[in-house]
Amino acid sequence: MRDRKSFTLNSSVGCLILAVAVQLFIMPDAPGQTKPTWVRGKVEWKGKPNYAAAKVAVTIVPRAYKGDKSRTRLVYTSSNGMFDFHVTAGTYVLSVKWADNNSKDFLIQVKGEPNLDIAPIVIP
Repeated sequence: MRDRKSFTLNSSVGCLILAVAVQLFIMPDAPGQTKPTWVRGKVEWKGKPNYAAAKVAVTIVPRAYKGDKSRTRLVYTSSNGMFDFHVTAGTYVLSVKWADNNSKDFLIQVKGEPNLDIAPIVIP
């Protein structure tokens, strides 16, 4: 009898381990954890044709923390006008500032996809 109980217990543990392994294979990410999204875009000066705006300040901050400098991420556009951020899913305020008193704000929704390409932003 002891052997039979031991066999049943070992089979149950084996099935449990198999079920957990299958679950981890199907859903490798724990719920509540989100992978960062690569948000990228381009800033262009208005012209005929438009041309890349280099060294323009671009910031991103969660909408709930707009105005909180400690939660704001700042980058400058590269020579080809490109910028990028890695952020988790959520709603953000993206701001493009090309002069001390000139800027544009955009509300963007990051859904947790690997990439989010923003349409070119044209500034005057």
